[in-house]
Amino acid sequence: MNLLYALSFIFWSFFGVLNYTDELKTFYRKQIEELLKKYDADRLLGTKTFTLELNNNGFLRYKRILASNKTEYYSVRIEKVQKLNYYGNEKSGWLSVVCEPSSVIFQSYKDPAGDVDSMANEINFPLKGISEEELNSLNKSFDFLRENSKYIP
Repeated sequence: MNLLYALSFIFWSFFGVLNYTDELKTFYRKQIEELLKKYDADRLLGTKTFTLELNNNGFLRYKRILASNKTEYYSVRIEKVQKLNYYGNEKSGWLSVVCEPSSVIFQSYKDPAGDVDSMANEINFPLKGISEEELNSLNKSFDFLRENSKYIP
């Protein structure tokens, strides 16, 4: 009987750890989305609208529609993200999400120069007014999600 209790305890403890990890993943996904939306500078570059999503399947998806109605779409699995680079200062700059070679799906539609369907190595987000602390927080969030991406349901 004691063996049954011990096995039950181990099972429920493991389930609790997975549940806690899922809660952390949800927290970090929301934090990334909120920070990138809060400090977004796309409108300053002529973007009409954009959407940003980090979903439960482990994908980062970014879509923007420019003033010319050209649509750009980027998608990458979070475990393919290698590092974040920020080029700029606290007033403005670019966050470069550097990924494994050819792991980012890039598509463009309604482009006068022709539609594109290709692979890329990075996604660049224009940002304004972001602090060093918040950049470090973004980096920590990406690191956690990348390290735990194999457990995303």
